[in-house]
Amino acid sequence: MNKYFFIFFLTIFLASCTNSNEEDAFSNNDCNTDDVSYLSTVRQIVNTKCVSCHSSGTTNGIILEDYDNLVFHIQNVFFQINSDLMPPSSSIDLTECEINQMESWYENEMPL
Repeated sequence: MNKYFFIFFLTIFLASCTNSNEEDAFSNNDCNTDDVSYLSTVRQIVNTKCVSCHSSGTTNGIILEDYDNLVFHIQNVFFQINSDLMPPSSSIDLTECEINQMESWYENEMPL
């Protein structure tokens, strides 16, 4: 009896340790990084995660509300993201998928 009890709890314990974070645990790995364009994907990410602070109506100086401004600031954007400086609030963190999509867009010469 004790042997089966131990095996049962060991199995449950090991199964619960398969994902390192909540995003991995609940993601369905359907992150499409093929044919990412500004209009199809990147604009939505930036509008959702960045424009509330980085628009012409704000005073922080970096405007990301359109394609031209995003392209102009793209090196700084990636530096800020990769340094965990932006976004500043954990409530609007970029997902791994969103970062991968933006990187794919950049690597493919930032198509509109």
